[in-house]
Amino acid sequence: MNKEEIDFEILLYDITSKVIEHIIEFKKLEENIAIEMFLKSKVYSLLENEKTKIWQYSPLTIAMLYIDESMNKLNLSEV
Repeated sequence: MNKEEIDFEILLYDITSKVIEHIIEFKKLEENIAIEMFLKSKVYSLLENEKTKIWQYSPLTIAMLYIDESMNKLNLSEV
């Protein structure tokens, strides 16, 4: 891994942890379940792809995208 890839991995970890905090709060889930569900989501797959630029969104916005996805209301034109 080069420095830019490492920097993005660190950023991704930080964002993901904050998003999961919001998901736990909104959906009243246990941490391990929230982590598992988020990591399997379309929103997370978009987030981990640096080219989509979703990492520029706030953790709250990303969490809301995940909530929309979990209710089958995700509008990818917003992304």
